Amino acid sequence: MKKGTVLALAVIAAAAILSLTAFLKPIGILSGEEAYYHVMASHSTNGSFVLSQYDYFLKFAFLFFNPVLFMKIFPIIIGTLSVLLFYFIAKKFLNDKSAVYASIILILSPSFLYIFSINSAEIIPLFLILLGVFLLIQKNKLFSYLSGVPFVLCSLSSMFVGVLVFIIYMTHFLAKREKRYDFIAVSALIVFFMAIFNPKFIIEYFASNLPAVSNLFSDLGGLAGISIFAAIFFVAGLIAAKKREYSYPIIIYLVISFFTDYKTIIYSNLLISGFAGLGLMAMIEKKWELGNLKQAMNFLLIGGLLFSGVSHINVIKSLGPSSEIIESAQWLGKNSDNSSVLTTPENSIMVEYFGGKVMFDAIPSETIKFSIISSDANDIYYSRDLEETEKLLNKYNADYILIDSKMTGGEIWKSPDEGLLFLLSNENKFASVYDQGGIRIIYNIK
Repeated sequence: MKKGTVLALAVIAAAAILSLTAFLKPIGILSGEEAYYHVMASHSTNGSFVLSQYDYFLKFAFLFFNPVLFMKIFPIIIGTLSVLLFYFIAKKFLNDKSAVYASIILILSPSFLYIFSINSAEIIPLFLILLGVFLLIQKNKLFSYLSGVPFVLCSLSSMFVGVLVFIIYMTHFLAKREKRYDFIAVSALIVFFMAIFNPKFIIEYFASNLPAVSNLFSDLGGLAGISIFAAIFFVAGLIAAKKREYSYPIIIYLVISFFTDYKTIIYSNLLISGFAGLGLMAMIEKKWELGNLKQAMNFLLIGGLLFSGVSHINVIKSLGPSSEIIESAQWLGKNSDNSSVLTTPENSIMVEYFGGKVMFDAIPSETIKFSIISSDANDIYYSRDLEETEKLLNKYNADYILIDSKMTGGEIWKSPDEGLLFLLSNENKFASVYDQGGIRIIYNIK
């Protein structure tokens, strides 16, 4: 099969799979609460949202396109282009077969499928990193110079991405040993923008929780995790690599990144997919004394890789919002007037999107503010003191409380009369005004 045909098939596969995940939901519904957050953030004018590069881009795009339709189609386009860039980068360091295998593993990786299905803000810096690396490794010096543009833009997204891009850029500079002033200038700009646009990094870093092992592997429940089978091929790729001395810094980098922030997996997945492609090719072409055993082992591992990707598509399909939460949010948008609603931050995004007011302003711009609201919400959830509960509800003008089955199924309460649930049995104080599809809305009678 010709190289061009193989590449075309890989691109078509990427576009087809991303199209499938994009249209798992009805045409007018997006997957995941994060997508709705970006719609609201891009339309916001009061500064209550943390705006990412993606939000600024959407502000411009929404001037010309329908927001929901654009957010279904755009990830397909940029995801397909990302696969194309990844293939050419992998081809530069690996042989053609390994580059194709690596691209297929990337397309099927849960991390890749997840971020492009939920309109994650990470899709912009991920694409820019791939574009920057692609330009940087070209023999044409003009392209190499231009690589500084996407790299500098990357540094605006987050501190981690800025550090990652800085490492990539400086590693290339040191490896080439070229005396080029553009390297120094671009590196200085990256450091400058990291310092200017990410002043809250230290606070946000210590405020975040270290990821559990379950977040690392998609097969154990991590929405943006890696496949266990891809990890096996990755290890095989490290073993098959010609320069094995690079294995140690790569492993050290992955360990540090995994235990810094779960979002680092999204970027590390590119490295894992590259080596996994090399490992897959090595395992397929390796000569075994027992041919049947080799075929069985390859079938098991490749089948597991395919199953991991396909099963994650079903996971993405099950992501919110459900029709039930949409209907309840629409009801609140029509009936809650100027009162705010107490519910989980995830549900708050939907309530606010459909016109209601909430205690949790989707994702507040200040971590400290979010912590205070979370603390007060927990006090309400677990309190049996009616007077104290009323005081906290009135503090946020929360006349309505939205409770879904996840909240009563262990997310917040583990027993039917725990904390606030016990107080809600007081019909003289709390009236049930909505009860459909496992969602209850309670009115706080004043």
